[in-house]
Amino acid sequence: MKVWKLLGLAVLCLALVSLIGCSKSEKEPSTETQTQPEAMKMVATDYTPTATDVGTEVSCAVDGMKMAVAEDTPAVKYGDKVYYFCNTDERAEFKADPDKYLTPATKPMEEMGGESSGQ
Repeated sequence: MKVWKLLGLAVLCLALVSLIGCSKSEKEPSTETQTQPEAMKMVATDYTPTATDVGTEVSCAVDGMKMAVAEDTPAVKYGDKVYYFCNTDERAEFKADPDKYLTPATKPMEEMGGESSGQ
């Protein structure tokens, strides 16, 4: 009788260990891990040129046209850099997909994993 009790206890322990092991391997990744890269994604936000910016010669980030910054020049801040545009339509295009308009030399430092150069 004692042998059967020990054998039953051993089987019960093996079953519990098996269940615990299976539940860990089938466990879905936490949503924190899944959303972390999305949370870290940079967003282009509207920027209002400052008095220091006004008069600065820049190029439109979408079409490359040279222009002087005015108080109402459309602009966005993306990463650690400010980008200027000829008009609000071009600013909207840029905000929808900033990477489409950036070359490796103009990408923000956070995105490159190093230092950036440019305006």
